[in-house]
Amino acid sequence: MTAFDDVVLAEVERLVDLARSGRLPFAIYELGPSEGRVELAVSRLDRGAALDFFVEHPLTLPDGTPIPVDVRVLAGSSWISEPVRRAAERPDASALDGLVGMDVNEAALRANAGGWLVRAYEPQAVLTADRRWNRANLEFAESGEVIAVHVS
Repeated sequence: MTAFDDVVLAEVERLVDLARSGRLPFAIYELGPSEGRVELAVSRLDRGAALDFFVEHPLTLPDGTPIPVDVRVLAGSSWISEPVRRAAERPDASALDGLVGMDVNEAALRANAGGWLVRAYEPQAVLTADRRWNRANLEFAESGEVIAVHVS
């Protein structure tokens, strides 16, 4: 492994640490070094934030040479958020009323506040087949708008 590869690997590890600590303004789905560059995959909604981050915080070698970063969109992204209320309580069904048409993040916050575990996903996402009585599924479009809501 060359010194260049060592630096690229160190930058990948630093990004992993930033992601784990919640200090990145975007979620990373895939990350790794590849032939002297850093490659990462993000959701379509996070692409702009990831590109902006690397403009403001470019990765460089100690001598200032830029390390190329490839940001690609991973179609069919999904994510899960935990409810605000204790899981032992029955979720409030009315918290799901009117979520279709809302921004997925706002809809998830509203459902979480009603005690629901939320799974948000794009139509192409691969999902687990498990059934949960307290999970609200929010299907969202490329624009981030909720297009369907169901419980399972």
